[in-house]
Amino acid sequence: MTGGNLVGDDAVVDVVKTRLARADAQAGFILDGFPRNAAQAEALDELLDEQGRHLDAAVVLDVPRQVLLERIAHRAGDEGREDDDPQTWQHRLVVYESEVGPLLDHYERAGKLRRVDGDGAVDDVHARALRALDA
Repeated sequence: MTGGNLVGDDAVVDVVKTRLARADAQAGFILDGFPRNAAQAEALDELLDEQGRHLDAAVVLDVPRQVLLERIAHRAGDEGREDDDPQTWQHRLVVYESEVGPLLDHYERAGKLRRVDGDGAVDDVHARALRALDA
């Protein structure tokens, strides 16, 4: 992770599977940052099918690349995280961009993708996300 790579699919899916089995997730859940790629989305679909459940929506926050870079640089300065050096986050964005296309296609085909403008104040983005989920 400190090199900008993501945790492997199997490990992440196992964590999600364990978490979704808990009693407090039976009435519903929100997953943040998962799935990250089409393979994880397919594993989630299979897991939910096994449980007789379904995914209502997948929300993607659309944020211009330059804004993302500014946010990461600000976070690195404020929090001093090891994994927020420029080389690492540039690599992380390349990995994200290479995997997000097929993931978004997966949810678009399923009619579950909700795009939200993620640029702006937190309250504004939150309101847009809620409207997208109500749609």
